[in-house]
Amino acid sequence: MKPEKPLVIPPSFIVIGAQKCGTSALFKYLTFHPQLRPPLIKEIDFFCCNSKYCRGTEYYHSHFPPASRANEGKRSFDVTPGYFGGAALAASRIHRYDPNIKLILLLREPNARAFSAWQMYRKYYRANQDWFFDWVKMCDETVPREFFVARPESFGNSFENDLKDEIKALEEGRTIEMPILLLGQYHDLLSYFLKYFSREQLLVIATEHMRKDTIGMLKKIEAFTGLESCLWSKNETQPHFTGNYRETMSGEAGAILTEFYRDQVNQLRTIPGLDLPWASSTSLQEETAAGGKPGEARPELRKGSRGIPSKETLILSLFGIHKLLETFSLDDSLAGWCM
Repeated sequence: MKPEKPLVIPPSFIVIGAQKCGTSALFKYLTFHPQLRPPLIKEIDFFCCNSKYCRGTEYYHSHFPPASRANEGKRSFDVTPGYFGGAALAASRIHRYDPNIKLILLLREPNARAFSAWQMYRKYYRANQDWFFDWVKMCDETVPREFFVARPESFGNSFENDLKDEIKALEEGRTIEMPILLLGQYHDLLSYFLKYFSREQLLVIATEHMRKDTIGMLKKIEAFTGLESCLWSKNETQPHFTGNYRETMSGEAGAILTEFYRDQVNQLRTIPGLDLPWASSTSLQEETAAGGKPGEARPELRKGSRGIPSKETLILSLFGIHKLLETFSLDDSLAGWCM
């Protein structure tokens, strides 16, 4: 008996993140590739959102184009930045789904990513002060609001103060609502994926390179995923980075972020094959010159891998919500979460 043909075109590669690193632009660019058929939506959030993951693979596949005659020879993909933020759950789940799948990760200079995230959060907060908890509830209704350290009503007025509030919560081993810093812990989050996938299965592209040489980076993605080479037009690859935020980051806020992320950036250098301009020794020296002497970070800002509390913690991303309870293993099974 011949095996049944699939009803949909499942993803042949997944863009796992990161948040505020250009995934919306990349999703748009990929839709122009003649060999690709996009999913119904960007950010399916299947592997990082418990309420969606519990619905099973059939639900996941319902977001992909049909395997019709018109789509013969076509491929599809998933672009969900929440998978990187929710790496503690998403990495093992994606591996369980397809251990041979290719992964793509966009990484932006972490200070700039944090500032962009803060501007997005305050925009949402001013429109609806409960927006964050609405996202949390959508993924896991069992998470109590009281679990989080509440942001003051003045959130969004001062980037520096909002950073300091989050650092204080981290020092207490707690998670604050609308976390800004945690999703920039690139080394820690990337380590979850490297636990399950070989380095050869993961393509990391600097957001700065994607902006400067969009067509070159798309060619790199084609080669990595085995897509046919196509002629990308300038019209198809116009800048598509949303936000339009005009405010600039203060020097004090930049110094706080540089110290907070210093260990993470240093650890990224230990991973072979990464080409991240802001992770080079030169760029770090330039940051140090602006923010203090090397090795003299203020103790309260020196987080390294300790920036992510390890137990009874929510690192959020719908970002990717994952609840790290002592009663569950990070290598969770479907049954462990869906009861």
